Amino acid sequence: MLLSGRTALGLLFLGIGALLLREAYAVDVGAFAVPGEMGTMTYPRILLFGWIGLSILYLLNPGKPFNAHDLRASLPGVSKVVASIAIYIILFATVGLPLGTFLFLLLFFYLMRYRDIRRMIPFALLGAGLTWLVFEKILGVVVPQPFWVGLF
Repeated sequence: MLLSGRTALGLLFLGIGALLLREAYAVDVGAFAVPGEMGTMTYPRILLFGWIGLSILYLLNPGKPFNAHDLRASLPGVSKVVASIAIYIILFATVGLPLGTFLFLLLFFYLMRYRDIRRMIPFALLGAGLTWLVFEKILGVVVPQPFWVGLF
């Protein structure tokens, strides 16, 4: 029996997700764990459960035939998104999580042609605040500090 490309791809992603989830549970976080609270491996585990769930949905959904011609039309938008993510990585390392996320969201809104500054700033502030709250306070993820924090 020969698998179709779609089924093989779905099974590949399902296998990768299962393997990564097994490794996420194998990591010893005993030194960092606080009983009854979320720890450093909680977020990766949540993402991997989502990955596995989406892989199963991909396998169960018959899908439509792929049209490669539509891909060229979306290339400018996709390249803007990829460039903004690269800039976010640089911002994250230089100015830190909250300010980097705020600046990234402003840039992302601008690139996506959402130019209402009265709404951009509050949404960017809210997004940066929620990102900081979820990662640093709720999940307890140790986020790298920007290089200039050690100067003071």
